[in-house]
Amino acid sequence: IAGVGKIIGYNVSHEWIYGYVQRDKLCGGKLYKQLRQSHRRYRKGNRAKRVIIPNRVGIEHRPAIVNKKKRFGDWEADTVLGKQGTGAIVSLVERKSKLYLIRKVPAKSAADVARAMVGMLWKYRGCVRTITADNGSEFCD
Repeated sequence: IAGVGKIIGYNVSHEWIYGYVQRDKLCGGKLYKQLRQSHRRYRKGNRAKRVIIPNRVGIEHRPAIVNKKKRFGDWEADTVLGKQGTGAIVSLVERKSKLYLIRKVPAKSAADVARAMVGMLWKYRGCVRTITADNGSEFCD
């Protein structure tokens, strides 16, 4: 459709066309049945909205001493996703000593990640000063 549209003077993208078909389907229309794959997942508007982290503190409010790497107990957290959703790895790095702690979790859910982080840091609980993580929803807990 997009290719023929260019020939006859209508410039529409494939994304616009799929958006139109999706809006038609949501209003009870049947255009989606004419698609080669009627169960096609539409790219636009189908994803969940980004999770807003409660009580979020920006990195600009982190104590200045953390950037100097002069004390033990300032950690950075991150996750690495497994191939095709086969789990994830939670990693914690202590900034001064470069001590790495990693643990595999079954899913990148906030509960699983929080449980893994508490388990890994339990041994060092007396000297955990700060934990810096990115804005991923897995760090909400």
